[in-house]
Amino acid sequence: MLVAYNGGRASEAAARAGANMARKYDAHLTGLLAYSRSSIAKGLPGWLSDAMTQSILELTDGRADAVKQGFLEAVGSSVEASRLHWIGTQGDPDQLVIHYSRLFDVLVLGQYETLPEVNEFRLHPDKIAELSGRPLLLTPNGYSKDTINGCAVAAWDGGQAASKAIMSALEILRTKTEVYVVNVRDGRPVRDADNAALHNQLQRHGIRFRFVETGMAERSVSRTILNFCQTVDAGLLVSGAYGHWRVTENFVGGVTRDLISHADVPVLMAH
Repeated sequence: MLVAYNGGRASEAAARAGANMARKYDAHLTGLLAYSRSSIAKGLPGWLSDAMTQSILELTDGRADAVKQGFLEAVGSSVEASRLHWIGTQGDPDQLVIHYSRLFDVLVLGQYETLPEVNEFRLHPDKIAELSGRPLLLTPNGYSKDTINGCAVAAWDGGQAASKAIMSALEILRTKTEVYVVNVRDGRPVRDADNAALHNQLQRHGIRFRFVETGMAERSVSRTILNFCQTVDAGLLVSGAYGHWRVTENFVGGVTRDLISHADVPVLMAH
């Protein structure tokens, strides 16, 4: 598992969630800091001497060392030292996280940080979710749980993105005591054959689940799904990224973007 960690509040929540999953599933956990020296260098005045410029860049490298220490403290002793790893690399943060995520089973990422846009550590979860091509666990800001809730909700619209997300989460869903497969009625019903195929696949993997169909609340698919998660006290939401519902909600922000910005439960996404 890979945690994109930049020392901000959101990434601290991601580190805790990643540690919980690594402990439960006996997995290795790697922290990744990708930062851009070039964004700092571009903002420096041209009259600075080479020595002063180098000193400023070295201060940034020192901040990177502090970020690594923050990751180790956030994880604590919950992951064995032999299973805890770190990558620090320079370059465009989003592009490097996207690149490294393709070499891991799951990328764990926090929600939007309240960092300046020019900050050399800033990440953009929406861009990473769309381009990484790997399962992404998005952790809400302030996440502080020490255990993983046994209830999960899977958002289902019959589309490719939802299918990929659920298939990516099968091994996780097998460990849950309750799984709800939720379809929000948005005017485009899911084909009976698709529902039957998903039903058979989940059963064959030994997953205990219930199909639920619900109407849309507040003209928002994302809010309807999150409300349902609160009702059943879900500890995980499984959702496709940029699937059918993105078109449905273009005028109110898009389901994926809303979940990335406002989810109050960890969301496992796939695109």
